[in-house]
Amino acid sequence: GPSLITAYKLQSGADVGLLWMEEYVRRLDNGEMSIRKEQFGRLPPLNMISPFPNHRSSLSSRKVTRGIEIVASSIPAREIVAVVYSLQIRILNPDEEGYLTPSVRGYETCQLSTRHWVLTNNEDGSTDNVSGEGVIGCFPVLYEGGYRDDQTNHMGDVEEGARESGTFVYQSCARMKSGHFEGRIKFYPGSINDPSGEPFYVDVGRFDLNMDPDLCY
Repeated sequence: GPSLITAYKLQSGADVGLLWMEEYVRRLDNGEMSIRKEQFGRLPPLNMISPFPNHRSSLSSRKVTRGIEIVASSIPAREIVAVVYSLQIRILNPDEEGYLTPSVRGYETCQLSTRHWVLTNNEDGSTDNVSGEGVIGCFPVLYEGGYRDDQTNHMGDVEEGARESGTFVYQSCARMKSGHFEGRIKFYPGSINDPSGEPFYVDVGRFDLNMDPDLCY
């Protein structure tokens, strides 16, 4: 049936604030938004209700490759005239859909090596291909339940980082009003410097980039 967003668009005199809140509560009730650790700029990370839709939402994408899950979504950031996108990257746990044992997937740990993004602008049909090493200077080593946060130092060398629990999250932005994003990430089983097998690619499923969604939180 018609959504609250449709009602927001069509009902003259509708209580816009109430419609916004009802949709927010619906998304929380359905598990489409969840509490996770977020970090904005140089501020300390906080546990909060993330504004990014999670894997239960139709506004996100979810891909699983060789036991690695990538959930991707975006939100508008009008103050910087951009769309901010978020990629949540982790090895699935034994009780989750798509989980593979280490012997089946072929590794105990794996390290992110390179990325390739394809960003398509809906306004003019142009495509931007972006490739590079790591993600924002990070080369996380994934393992079940967490990751090691390896990063490049001021000399450009990759240094071993602290062990963190949970999901590695990568965020960046795209300066377009409407489009979509997809790509893939190259991983080494074991680590980049001490691989235990051949590198493999993990897909990032296509998701929308929208500067002007019906509702945003």
